Amino acid sequence: MKKILLLLISLTILYFWDGVYASDFSTGWRWNYIVEDNTKDGMHDSMADRLIDIGSNYLDGTISPEEARRQLSEYINQVSGGDASAEAHFDSNGGLHIGCTNNGSLIVLRPIGGWSWLSSSWGPPPVTCSASQYTTYNYSNWSACNVGANLWSESNTISCTQTRSVTPQNNPCSVCSDGTSSCSPSETPGPSSQNQTLSFNFSSLTYSPDAYADNSSKITITIPITAPAEWINWNGRTFTNFQDTTVIKSNRIDNSWDKALSLSWIIGWSWNNQLILDIKSIAPVNTNQGKISFQEWTKTFNVNNVLYHFKKPFTWYIKTWDDIKNNWEWSASIGTQNKYKLLLTQKSSLTWSGLSDYTMNDFSSQIEPNWADLEIESKSVNWSTLTSETGTEFSARINTSVSATDLNQTPWLQINRPIVSYKLWWKTVKYYLSEQDGGNDMTPIKTTGSEFMWVRVIGGIQWAGKSEFTWQQANISNLYNSEQRTLIRKAAYEYVKNMSSGQIINGVKYVQWDEKISNITPDVETLVVVDGNVIFDENFIPTQLKWIIVLKDNYDVSTGYTGKGNIYIMPNVSQINAIIYADGGLISVNASGVPYVQDSIERTQALKNQLFLNGSIFTRNTIGWGILAWGEYILPGWTKTQNFDIAMIYDLNYIRRANVWCDKNSNNNCTDSWEYKDPFVIKYDTRVQSNPPKLFAQ
Repeated sequence: MKKILLLLISLTILYFWDGVYASDFSTGWRWNYIVEDNTKDGMHDSMADRLIDIGSNYLDGTISPEEARRQLSEYINQVSGGDASAEAHFDSNGGLHIGCTNNGSLIVLRPIGGWSWLSSSWGPPPVTCSASQYTTYNYSNWSACNVGANLWSESNTISCTQTRSVTPQNNPCSVCSDGTSSCSPSETPGPSSQNQTLSFNFSSLTYSPDAYADNSSKITITIPITAPAEWINWNGRTFTNFQDTTVIKSNRIDNSWDKALSLSWIIGWSWNNQLILDIKSIAPVNTNQGKISFQEWTKTFNVNNVLYHFKKPFTWYIKTWDDIKNNWEWSASIGTQNKYKLLLTQKSSLTWSGLSDYTMNDFSSQIEPNWADLEIESKSVNWSTLTSETGTEFSARINTSVSATDLNQTPWLQINRPIVSYKLWWKTVKYYLSEQDGGNDMTPIKTTGSEFMWVRVIGGIQWAGKSEFTWQQANISNLYNSEQRTLIRKAAYEYVKNMSSGQIINGVKYVQWDEKISNITPDVETLVVVDGNVIFDENFIPTQLKWIIVLKDNYDVSTGYTGKGNIYIMPNVSQINAIIYADGGLISVNASGVPYVQDSIERTQALKNQLFLNGSIFTRNTIGWGILAWGEYILPGWTKTQNFDIAMIYDLNYIRRANVWCDKNSNNNCTDSWEYKDPFVIKYDTRVQSNPPKLFAQ
């Protein structure tokens, strides 16, 4: 009990005693007490005595090994307070371990002088270790692959060599008598050099986006080089003599003149092994069959199926002058000399003003309508040089072809393949103009949309002509076959046969000269003019419907429009309330009263005001016979002609060419009487029958 108590006291003291303590005994034993990972050294004779007793009895054979282990366990159990997990064993270094897990204690007993005085059966023999070493190798990174003086093969490959340093390193370790060791096997050194194979991968080219043919923007073509090494040392060897072996020329019309492409190159090894080509062009081109050649030392490389996509630096479009809106719009009108403007859109940094020697070729010959039933009758293109970036004007008239059968399509004007030419960087460039910027684009430059600017007849009026062809629902007759012509002429001549020129009798005025409508006084109900013309120089809108009669014997339609017997309408006139008869025609004249005898831009623009005639007309005019369908133009009386201008003079479709007074689409101040947007509107007035003017009651 005293020993146990002393042991417990010793354990308690040791638990709080920080430090290391060691003592030697005559028995040659040292023991260590370890608690909670902190080593505490102390002495207790009774513990050493008891352990030595058990060991001695085992050594002299008094007890068997089994009994020695039993006694050790019993003693440990006694010291540990009955901890069933307590155990004892010998370690590989000859120490006797006694431990119990419940209180975390550990007793290690080792002989200070070794185990030589004890039998080997008491524990393992002492283990001794000696210092040793093993060898490993350190490697530097592989160097850039050195091409040296190697040559390219026929298959476009070349070899290169990489090197690296190999440094041995001796690592200390120990080898022990029990066969254990901390030494690793020594390594065999790796190679200090290796060969690689480089090759061009021409089937995997990559391209930057398309560029414009302005000798500034560029296409970048990347040619991959298959190389296991990240870096290549070409030893000053370079790629040279880059050529466009497709031989793309700056004249894209017949592939002649100067070369269009210029090639430059850089090698970029920073990220990947690749050859990078920068390509510029002065002329548009679009091909998937490009070819490039270049050299490296004695080797020539050929690259096929290269994409050359250089877009046109300018695109072009057409606008038509709109007299209604007084600006440039997008529509054309059939049968009228229209004013057009060819304009360009700048697509790249290249400016038109920065070019020199620019010309336009094959322009007039390429102005065409949009389908076969139309043709361009008249063109006015008196220039060959583009003058500015603001556009260049020209004029043209669309009419039907000889073979036309109807006008059920919307006409427009287009320029199919005009050619532009200019100098860029002292080289001549030539290519087709188009609406799109594709290098090979052939999209015609065209107007979009159009309207038939015709006469509209409202009410029941006798008609004959090409109304079905022109899709007009009514027409005016020529008067050769009209019964009414005979009745009107007879009544008029009978009434004025005894009157003097300038005389007014019962509301009927008779003259034998040209008479302006502005000279008609309110008391005149009927005006009869013989061998003269009536000139509408202002609006004529009396509250009472009046008659205008113009008589001329032997009227010749081929020349009569400049003679006598006609109704002349000036451009400023917009409204007429009258019943009109003439042996000649209803004809448009200029502000001086002179007939327009030829289609022109001036005529088109002058006749831009809508004319509204309320009443009825009996004149020598046609509707639709200024159209060339069925192979000919037709004048009043079925006289055939090849002269459009004469047919135009008599065709009521051409009396006015626009409507600036009232635009039905935008409802600009439109009244009931202006409900139609057509340039010339004839509305039948029923008062012709219910309340006719004097002289024509029958």
